[in-house]
Amino acid sequence: MERMLRAGYATFAWDKPGSGESTGEIDRSRLQEQRTQILLDAIEVMKRHPDIDPQQIGLWGASQAGYVMPRVLSTSKDIAFMIAVSCPGMTGVDQTAYVIASQATCAGVPEEQADQLKSLRSELDTVRTYETYEEYVRYRETLDALTALGSNPSDGYKLEVIPEEAWQANDPDNEAWWNPMDVIEQVTIPVLAIFGERDTQVDPIQGADAYREALEQAGNSASRVEIVPGVNHVMILAETGCMDELAQLVQSGDWIIAPESLDMQEEWLRDLRR
Repeated sequence: MERMLRAGYATFAWDKPGSGESTGEIDRSRLQEQRTQILLDAIEVMKRHPDIDPQQIGLWGASQAGYVMPRVLSTSKDIAFMIAVSCPGMTGVDQTAYVIASQATCAGVPEEQADQLKSLRSELDTVRTYETYEEYVRYRETLDALTALGSNPSDGYKLEVIPEEAWQANDPDNEAWWNPMDVIEQVTIPVLAIFGERDTQVDPIQGADAYREALEQAGNSASRVEIVPGVNHVMILAETGCMDELAQLVQSGDWIIAPESLDMQEEWLRDLRR
């Protein structure tokens, strides 16, 4: 927030229902819908504030906000720009499959399977920027193979591959199967999308590629997509990006948010005002 203030922008943040000083609770069955309405309500509050220019309201969100902010963009004309940090470029069910696969191999694999792990990771690099349904299925098959290979295979937990008809339909009412890139393909406001190179919670390669493709299709030349080297899901400098490592860093207090990420956002916001 300090960087945003320095760039000349006011900030408005809140505790989600059931967290901090906020009452109520989140309905997990309509998580995206509920959080979208909360954000729309927050925008209305900002528009009524005497010190806020209602024509210059922007969104900043990370991780799961990648499903909420596009929903707001599809219903509101009040958004002037958006910053998306570590936001998925795929459906929720596929995003979860990536988390399971990456964490399953974070602790390594038995020595005799090291070559297989290397081969699967190499295959992942070739299939994670999928466009067709067939390419999507291959991506999911690779994630499932990584999950089964890992030393923590989540007790065989396996998520359904989205059927082709549903994948093509991309119905936003099915929150687990909805891909927000359909909205990004239509936005014309400036967008800054940032990903962490060592993110094991959101696929940074797939996400960055999906955002680039969508913004190009929208003809949105006022946008920027970047992968920040050496950082994890929350833009902290990290060695592995694994969730266990993140927990240890937070517990120890020995963590640093990548200056490159903060500089990039501040400079981008300053440029918007010129």
